[in-house]
Amino acid sequence: MDMNPLGYLRFRAPFLLGVLLLVPLWGSAAPLKDKDSVVLADFDNRTGEPVFDGALKEALMLELEQSPFLNLLPDRKLSEALRAMDRKADAPLPMDLARELCRKAGGKAALEGAISKSSGHYLLELTAVDCGSSAVLAQEKGDAAGEAGVLPVLSQASSRLRVALGEPAPSVREFEVPVATTTRSLEALKTYRLGVVTRNEKGDTASIPLLKHAIELDPDFPLPYGALAAIYGN
Repeated sequence: MDMNPLGYLRFRAPFLLGVLLLVPLWGSAAPLKDKDSVVLADFDNRTGEPVFDGALKEALMLELEQSPFLNLLPDRKLSEALRAMDRKADAPLPMDLARELCRKAGGKAALEGAISKSSGHYLLELTAVDCGSSAVLAQEKGDAAGEAGVLPVLSQASSRLRVALGEPAPSVREFEVPVATTTRSLEALKTYRLGVVTRNEKGDTASIPLLKHAIELDPDFPLPYGALAAIYGN
């Protein structure tokens, strides 16, 4: 059948439109693949409020460790890597150093959180960058109306970040227990974080007073109980 070019285009237009719509989907790729290694940098506290120091990094770590998709490098391995670089094992871990450690460990991404304060609101930002190129892979933001809302907003932003990095949404829904359901006490979370770091650096016995104090701050916080049970079991 003879058909002029304009008639051909009219005939083929629905098919061509479908191809054009599908091409971006076929060409898109998740920033991370299953079990890619990720290094978590320190949480940048720009509020000047000490209660957030350490607490938010621990909260973000607890959120991300639930993921069967992400391979978050643990504190112990990071401490060993820092010592290999002639740095103190408990040295601060800003984003530039996290990226360097990530490259040395053969990782894919470094993650950083930041919190600032404006007009009584706490603004949170989570950023994942490629360890090699420093290109931004994903970024999520949240706004908490007060201190009590910081942990719930962090949980929500963390869940969105997991999806943005390539974890299937059903996986996030299945493996998603917000930190705020385990404790709403930033002081307890901060103290627990100190206990974990102390245990890694100085051993079980040195961490016991900190873990006990975390329980005193929040008797319903299950994580320090679990850590103490493991210590006493040892």
